[in-house]
Amino acid sequence: GGDVEIGRLRLSMVECRVFIDADPVELSPREFAILECLMLRHGRVVSKRQLLESVDGWESGMSENAVELYVHRVRKKIELSGSGIQTLRGFGYLLQVDEPS
Repeated sequence: GGDVEIGRLRLSMVECRVFIDADPVELSPREFAILECLMLRHGRVVSKRQLLESVDGWESGMSENAVELYVHRVRKKIELSGSGIQTLRGFGYLLQVDEPS
């Protein structure tokens, strides 16, 4: 349980929701799974395969191309938080936080 806070993003493990400051981010279950995976591995590169496995818990048959689509959607939904998802070609994705200057 508990919360994971990264920059202005807060992941509530209890509610299975993500917030920017106090505002909930509207995420589909798959989008949540992807963001949760990235937040729990903050500072580490997460491969498409790892993201696929985090989402694939409840539905198999999702392609790596679909992962790109979901990452793209999540990226747009969290851009207001000042955090971003960096794509490292051939490696995977990295959740980055803009540290307040």
